[in-house]
Amino acid sequence: MPNGRCGRANSGCGSRSTPCAWWSGSVAPGVYIAVDDFGTGFSSLSYLQQLPVDLLKIDKAFVDGVARGGADAALARTIIALGETRGLRTLAEGVEYTDQQAALVELGCTLAQGYLFARPIEADAAFDAARV
Repeated sequence: MPNGRCGRANSGCGSRSTPCAWWSGSVAPGVYIAVDDFGTGFSSLSYLQQLPVDLLKIDKAFVDGVARGGADAALARTIIALGETRGLRTLAEGVEYTDQQAALVELGCTLAQGYLFARPIEADAAFDAARV
């Protein structure tokens, strides 16, 4: 997300009645909320109703087989379409190969993270790299 901080809500974040203990009902300017591991867990869809979500992170489980088509591609396509319908951005997690990247771009996913782009680094190193 441009020039901001991103908080994550994942499937273990809360219960059916309270989506996330850390969410106070408002979000400060420059703070974005991403639903991590979207498509897995018991309450992913409820977050779209209960939180001011900005970004859906497509779980690696669906990214792994996206280039082969089939069920993984269909689920990724559905998550991307849901994001577009709700005015959300989508990010694919765990992209490791160029064929996965190409398939995701073809499906309309414009953001990705994974070993194809960079290995994980500490937060301070990431902020230093962003200041270039």
